[in-house]
Amino acid sequence: MYRLDLTPHVQRYKQKKSCWCGEACAQMTRNGYPDAAGPRYYSQEALYDKIQAFNGNEPWYTTPHGMRGCLQSVSEAPVNWVEHANSNRDEVISFIVFGMYSKKFPTPVIVDKGGHWVVVVGWKTDVKPLPGRTPNLKFIHYLDPSDTGGGASHTFMPACQWFSEHWGGPIAVKGTWKGKYVAIGQGPDQTQEVNVMPCPDKDKTTTENGHVLTAEEAKKFATVSIKKLQLAKEPGYGILSDPSLEISDPLLTTDKPHRESSDETPQFYIVPFGIKNERTESGAPLVRLCILIDAYTGEFEEMTAFDKPVVYLTNQQAVNVVAAALNVAPAELHDADVTLMFQSSEISHVRAYPFWRVIVKDRSYYVDQKGKLYGSLFRGRPGN
Repeated sequence: MYRLDLTPHVQRYKQKKSCWCGEACAQMTRNGYPDAAGPRYYSQEALYDKIQAFNGNEPWYTTPHGMRGCLQSVSEAPVNWVEHANSNRDEVISFIVFGMYSKKFPTPVIVDKGGHWVVVVGWKTDVKPLPGRTPNLKFIHYLDPSDTGGGASHTFMPACQWFSEHWGGPIAVKGTWKGKYVAIGQGPDQTQEVNVMPCPDKDKTTTENGHVLTAEEAKKFATVSIKKLQLAKEPGYGILSDPSLEISDPLLTTDKPHRESSDETPQFYIVPFGIKNERTESGAPLVRLCILIDAYTGEFEEMTAFDKPVVYLTNQQAVNVVAAALNVAPAELHDADVTLMFQSSEISHVRAYPFWRVIVKDRSYYVDQKGKLYGSLFRGRPGN
């Protein structure tokens, strides 16, 4: 298997504002150029001004025009940034793979139907993506600037999971890029086909296999994935080889619960890992890395590491936040419907960093892992 890994050249930065994922991705990308092209640090404030200068009139925080124009304005020849948009996601993934193999530049990509920017910094294929070959893309490694408790994160996932979660549909925002997938990269001299084998149909798996794994079973599947896929050898995830590694209680999470039937809503387990005896003053474990698995089949879905350890909020803590907002005692909300969930939104774009939904008398409240309360669930403005 062939691996492209650009992480040694790319410094991770969290976005300084909730709407600055584009600025942070431009910052990581520009400071992650190959040595020959001259990596260079720019502040997110400086990159914001450049993005705005190229954004156009679309209702985005960072448009593809803005990202491409910003990067080109802080680059010198022969660096040539290309805005690649196509309604065929296979064609765009080919652009990413062959372009990165040829030029070795990190690649900003729009995900979640236009809602967010991330930077692809690596991938694994069965063969080198040389002209005349049709490689099978196995895994993708990307950086996410979302602030997860003080730092950014990076994720390694099967390519089919990328198609299922991040590119499950094209950009849904009205305007220039509606119905398309977009990447900003160094265009390859010649694009070949890249194959991505589909993941199992999660909706079908959910309805056909109603049995949810136990927490102990989830732990076993996660540890099996580490050995089977040799996850500890992946760049940036060496903590999995630490002799002091400790596994915490898995978190059963509902995936995109707003569907016609709750019986068809997929679930996954977040299996947290940290270093033994690393705790908060209250005794909660500090989580450095998570492995996500399908809650029905145990299939590996992704691995995410945090730049700074995170602490997961308990369901009772989420209820306490809502009770305080309603000015009632937590005990009065004993019959509230409390669910740990994920849906790409203004609350979180990171599946390993979900949030709580607390339903009180048919009204939904949402609480993120920092204890911030939201009265509604919005996708947010595109490109944030």
